[in-house]
Amino acid sequence: MRERPAPANCDTTALTFLRFHKKSLTFGVKELDRVMVQNLSKTLCLEICGSSACGKSELLLNACAQSVIPDEFQGIIVGGSKSSALFFCIGCTSSLYISRLVTLLDMHARKVIQFVDQSNLDVQSWTRAFILDCLSRIHFVVCYNAFEVFCAIRSMEDFLQCGNVQIVAFDCLSVLQWYSRVEQKAHEKEDSHGSSAQLDSCFLWLDSLAKQYNLIILASRWFTAKKSDALDKDYSMHKTNMMWEQMVTHRIVLDVCSKPGGQMKYVGSVKSFESKENHQEIEFNVTYWHDFLHV
Repeated sequence: MRERPAPANCDTTALTFLRFHKKSLTFGVKELDRVMVQNLSKTLCLEICGSSACGKSELLLNACAQSVIPDEFQGIIVGGSKSSALFFCIGCTSSLYISRLVTLLDMHARKVIQFVDQSNLDVQSWTRAFILDCLSRIHFVVCYNAFEVFCAIRSMEDFLQCGNVQIVAFDCLSVLQWYSRVEQKAHEKEDSHGSSAQLDSCFLWLDSLAKQYNLIILASRWFTAKKSDALDKDYSMHKTNMMWEQMVTHRIVLDVCSKPGGQMKYVGSVKSFESKENHQEIEFNVTYWHDFLHV
């Protein structure tokens, strides 16, 4: 008897099992991954903030890449999660992100292949098929204002019901809030906190979906003030959205420092707002992180 496919809006038992038995969030940076594993909670909303060109978008893409990479591909262990990811590009096209993601996946494939017997393997064809397989599980959403983000979030529930989505990433929240303030000024409805009802609705709906579907929410944000300010739960003087502040469970503050010999040191402070412990400051492995940022 021919098996009937599940309806488009059907949440199958298999998808429910996958959704609530996901692997831990990884960035492909061992020092950071080790700290995050110690601080992960069931519902994770992580904000990555720092000054311009400190690696915020790169870290988001690394997390998405680790998510969409399968555990095994054509008989070769590649060590990923084989989950899907949604990546919101706010205020820019997706072409640059896709190009960078392809580079990251190609680098991962090269590192895996070097430990495999290549005598009967067409490396170029395998790498191409691997990258295409990974790209089939990441979906880019391009938005240019708060209304478009709101509509995209409201309409993505059907997609979440039928896919093993693990990560929803936003790059960058600062642009979204800037758009929102511009729209408010145009309608003479700006308030003292720089937030709007529409932006509040975005985050309220996102928070509801994150809890219902056990999503990991990642977002980047520009931050040029003192690192100690960014590690505080409430830094509304920098015009963050209060609804977003209530969602955030962890924050990574990135900083770039020069080292002797012209190398760059990438330092991250990880703060969990679900724990009473002090934040942890770590230094990323320079060689590995440098490869990702400058290929």
